[in-house]
Amino acid sequence: MHADEPWDAHARCTATTRSGKRCANPPMTGGTVCRMHGGMTPVVRERARQRVLEVTLRGELEKLGWDPITDPVAALADAAGEAWAWKEVCRRQVSDIRRWEETNASGGQDLRPMIAVYERAMDRAIDMLARMVKLGLDHEALRQAKQRPAAEMAAGLMTIMERVLDRLDLTPEQAAQVQPAFAAAFKEIAK
Repeated sequence: MHADEPWDAHARCTATTRSGKRCANPPMTGGTVCRMHGGMTPVVRERARQRVLEVTLRGELEKLGWDPITDPVAALADAAGEAWAWKEVCRRQVSDIRRWEETNASGGQDLRPMIAVYERAMDRAIDMLARMVKLGLDHEALRQAKQRPAAEMAAGLMTIMERVLDRLDLTPEQAAQVQPAFAAAFKEIAK
């Protein structure tokens, strides 16, 4: 199912009737059961909203496409950074307790859902960091992983330069000047 398609119009409630037959009613949008079989309960409605959101996001992913992960260390570090940043956003929200108390006093939101989101964000951030530690991805390993592509690119460019120089008919003096000039130019670009 794509995000722009309606929820399955031919789906049927998965519950059974008192006679033991499968219910013929359609399920709630995103759900698996109809109104009569619990489709309006808060837990079922929340899960249905999650399913609809997942379908929508999968459609967005299909439109965008994706590239394979060629540097899993950098990808894991990036995901850990995002998890940590999300945890910090949630922490700031929870720490602003006065705002939550004022909102709640005026009939607004309860603080418990925000605390639950914050706790889940903390668990994810800690899990990501634990994975990195378990894999031995400390500061030095991440620094080396970050420098590796630049070093590989430099080695590839040096190989290309040597092949180009071999094809040119340069005097030994001219050839001797090319390599230091190339190295200096590369250092300037790398800054």
